[in-house]
Amino acid sequence: MKLVIHCGLHKTATTSFQLLCARNRALLHRCGVLFPELGPHMQHSYLMHEIQSLGIDVLTDYLRTSRATAGASCETVLLSGEDFENCIVDLALAREVESAAHIAGFSAVEWHVVVRPRDATCDSLYAEMSKHGVVLDRAVMQQAAERRGCFYASTAAFNYIFVLDYPRLAPRFAKAIAGKIVDYSMDAFTRHHQMPLPPFARRRSSTPITPMRVSLRGGLKETIFCQPLGQRS
Repeated sequence: MKLVIHCGLHKTATTSFQLLCARNRALLHRCGVLFPELGPHMQHSYLMHEIQSLGIDVLTDYLRTSRATAGASCETVLLSGEDFENCIVDLALAREVESAAHIAGFSAVEWHVVVRPRDATCDSLYAEMSKHGVVLDRAVMQQAAERRGCFYASTAAFNYIFVLDYPRLAPRFAKAIAGKIVDYSMDAFTRHHQMPLPPFARRRSSTPITPMRVSLRGGLKETIFCQPLGQRS
């Protein structure tokens, strides 16, 4: 069984995708994909928060449970949480996440990343953090993007690493991990309605498919399994 980690980036339509998956869990399961529940949360970033507080065993236990829940009919467990973005910079953490997946019984890990241009990312993150009362200096963010390709910010809940220049950091990330990376432009990620159904998610039930469900199934191919900017193994 494969683990797919949709790790952002932040401000790349992640919330819309997570809402779509959360509202259509049963359909995804029939298509061979488990989008596991995480308490009251719609997405899986909170696993990263717990890892920072309690350690990697939290993830190992969650993945074991998810794999058992998926059952023999599922080929993929999908986690979606933009706070997994930290792993692109924190390579030791990325390796810990992969190790937890293998300990939990997964045969492969794939990292799926949605990318937008550097300056657009900086502008969007600045606006979003300001909306939540986090005071940032836009010029400092730009300087961080140019010098390091990422920006660090801490709140009471989480220590964030925002990836601002993914193409710069991607080779380093790919070299450090064992799993495959598939990345997409934001335009490709959001053009899901033009995509056909992926082979692994062919219909396994006679339940009628509504237009929303058709859109989801096409979107799953687009966002998780097709039209990448690149694939690295």
